[in-house]
Amino acid sequence: MGKRWLTDSFFQANTIKGHRYLDDAGKIMNRWDSEFPNKDVGLQGLFMRNPDAFMRELRVDNRTIWIHFSFADRLRQITELSINTTTEICDILEIKQFSRLGLRIQFIYDVSDVTGESGQITNRILVPALQDIIEGGQPRDSFLFAVNTGTQQNPVTLRVATVEKKPEAKAPSGFPEHGLLIDADIFQTQTSHLDDLKRFMQSAQNWVDKELPKIESAVLGG
Repeated sequence: MGKRWLTDSFFQANTIKGHRYLDDAGKIMNRWDSEFPNKDVGLQGLFMRNPDAFMRELRVDNRTIWIHFSFADRLRQITELSINTTTEICDILEIKQFSRLGLRIQFIYDVSDVTGESGQITNRILVPALQDIIEGGQPRDSFLFAVNTGTQQNPVTLRVATVEKKPEAKAPSGFPEHGLLIDADIFQTQTSHLDDLKRFMQSAQNWVDKELPKIESAVLGG
């Protein structure tokens, strides 16, 4: 198995009674002013960006809090900063409840022969369910499949795909031009409280610690 990169991660909290955004968007801008040099604000939402930072984007409106991270050293950085940032915003907007919490995590694996690796994956776990990705007995250069897993309380939508680096991507040295993507979207849809945020993040961390190695073994072998 090639090197694993934790590339893009996204946290979203769907808020209940977040209408104070219309009054207090400026307070959020002031709090994160130095972290995000690029800002757009209006009735539709607040969008703050820093393409050179680990926390790339922060978006807030009267229904959602959304954070985009890129190239974290470890997942714990993402979960802790998501908790802290969301808690501060909820304090400003007097938000106490969420209708949905979601953490989407994307790992890319350095694979020297993407076409060959996709064929091995097909032979290991996808045949015969995905015969439509095969032409003339050979796997295509790219494919994607998705399955639902996880628990009833915290479902996971899992996607596996072959990918290639975007020309405009700001990636660290050594990042592969081609690779395999494992994309896990961990979420819960039951109503939760601000105090439940840490518990959700810990459940997401536990899933990655326990289940991701099994998925890596099934998908990539080893």
